[in-house]
Order: sequence, then C-alpha cells, then structure tokens
Amino acid sequence: MDHSKYNPDRFKRQSIRLPGRNYAAKSAYFITIRSDRFQTLFEIPELREILQETWNALPKRFPSVSLDEFIIMPDHIHFILWLNYAQQNIPTLGSVIGAYKSIAAVAWIRRIETNNLIQYPGRIWQRGYHEHVIRIAELEQTRLYIRNNPTKRKDNTSEPNEM
Repeated sequence: MDHSKYNPDRFKRQSIRLPGRNYAAKSAYFITIRSDRFQTLFEIPELREILQETWNALPKRFPSVSLDEFIIMPDHIHFILWLNYAQQNIPTLGSVIGAYKSIAAVAWIRRIETNNLIQYPGRIWQRGYHEHVIRIAELEQTRLYIRNNPTKRKDNTSEPNEM
C-alpha cells in the first residue's frame, strides 16, 4: 500500500463536534485539554505559571470571552469558558482553544530556550480538546467538579478523571 499520497478514506478524523451547533453562540463550555501522551508536564512550576497567565490573558485577546473555573492537573486542564454572542467579531470556541494552546506552547518553548530549564523535545498538547456545552442547570455541578478534581485525583491516581 502506497502511504506517500493523501488518501481521504484512510486519513479521516471523526469530529466530536455537535452537527449544526454554532460554536460562536453565547454559551458556557466545559473544556478539557490533555498533555501530549498524558505526560505529567503540568507539574513543572514554570509551565503551570504560563498556563495560568495565558488563561488570565484570554479576555484581553478575545473581549467576547469570559472566564469561569480553571484548574491545572498534572496531565490535563479543565475550565469553563463563556462566549458572549452579543459582541462583534465573535471567535469560535475552536479558535479560542487553539489560541490558548498555541500561546502557552510558544511561551513555554521561549522560556525553555531562554533559561535552559530542561530539554523537552516533544509536544505539550494532545491534539484537539474535549468540550461539553453546559446547561445552566448543570453549571454549579460542573464548577464543583473542577474545584474538587485535585482531591479526586489523589484518591484515584490510576486513571485521569472524566466528568
């Protein structure tokens, strides 16, 4: 079999997005982004700092975005992000998440190169992300899940927690 040419039947990723969903619509989204190959990269204090700073700076880059809960785990992050459809030039959820991942990765690479912190040859992020549109009735439950995730992780270290 010749793998040198693109074959759309072989290289087709199935989308996890809801068909017909407007991902620029005003909504709250529960997001999980994992580290590449479930590495515990986010235990590195310098990288945790970058992840937090990048999170806090998102509304400056995207004025239609509001931040809610946020937690950094050893191999993934969880957060709730609000998109405000009433504003002009609304970014899609994917563009906000893509910017977050890109900005954090570039800042981390620059920090490594500048300070010779560690040698890290691979990627930081796993491809894609998991998203869930939060209904108002489940908002507080989702917030509690995020806040309590570090405690659950200590109780069950064999598997990453999923909601």
